[in-house]
Amino acid sequence: MVSQPVSRDEPDSADGTTKKLPSSHKMAALLKGNISRIISMSDEDLQVLADADTTELAQDLGESMVYAQSLQEACQRHLDDRVQTRKAIDLLRLYSKAHSISPYVETESSKKRCHSRDISSYS
Repeated sequence: MVSQPVSRDEPDSADGTTKKLPSSHKMAALLKGNISRIISMSDEDLQVLADADTTELAQDLGESMVYAQSLQEACQRHLDDRVQTRKAIDLLRLYSKAHSISPYVETESSKKRCHSRDISSYS
């Protein structure tokens, strides 16, 4: 028997409509139990936390404003690090591609041939 997922949204009004929490509240709820989850969050989720209202974030986390502000700064640093890493990887890929197609780059086999010629010219 396959179980169906249970919806956690509960009706907020008599007409049965549900009220969605803003994303920052959801992210704060996730972090409240385990702050290390920040590492596995998507860029979008990190941005939501970094841009969230600090007062509301502190309330959602049950922490001080200083803690919430530090968390936001950590989210922004983590985002910045990811961007830098992507740029470095892109640059390495570009370098590798240019290196592989450039007629001016010596390969190991061409170095050996040149070295062999240099040795034979001295004989």
